[in-house]
Amino acid sequence: GVVASLDRARFAPYLGKPLVDIPAPDGVAKNFAEQFAADFTSVITELGFAPEYCRSSEAYRSGRYNDAIRAVLLGAKVISEIYRTISGSEHREGWLPLHVLCERCGKISTTEASDFDGETVAYHCPRVHIEWTEGCDMRGRISPFDGRAKLPWKVEWAAKFSVFDVSVEGAGKDHATKGGARDVADAISREVFHREPPFDIPYEHIIIGGRKMYSS
Repeated sequence: GVVASLDRARFAPYLGKPLVDIPAPDGVAKNFAEQFAADFTSVITELGFAPEYCRSSEAYRSGRYNDAIRAVLLGAKVISEIYRTISGSEHREGWLPLHVLCERCGKISTTEASDFDGETVAYHCPRVHIEWTEGCDMRGRISPFDGRAKLPWKVEWAAKFSVFDVSVEGAGKDHATKGGARDVADAISREVFHREPPFDIPYEHIIIGGRKMYSS
């Protein structure tokens, strides 16, 4: 596919950065995310639908997620316990469910946040963190609001229920299994956002050539 054929030398420096901050491979689209989103939006247009698109990058930067981020940071211990009891995941002491945008290298996948004081969080961008990229060893404090941080996806899923006032939302059956991502998001919705989660409609996978098609 297109991603597999990308120029590694050109795109390696962008690994770990938000997709909205990565240039489009075709040099035409606004950014990396927009180029590949067009694969979906073009088909939707061909089918005759005209939905309103909500881009997460714009929602974060406009402050639409600010209240949700604050609720998550204040409820970090509750969320950690939800992960532990539902999915068996364990987190370090002081863990915060937040990915900060590093002020030095611009990466978001490499940072670790801690110590929310009500307005800012402390963070570290360690050099050795994930196998496919590394941080810059930056340490500092930063406001997590207005696009300077992003919630991890299971937590963000629960936040979206409230931010976008979702009433019905399905997902692939793998996410809907007991102890899966939907169970985690539903619990966070109830215990952190104090909101009943949307009606769930689990659906089957798309099979192409005898294999499951992955969104990644």
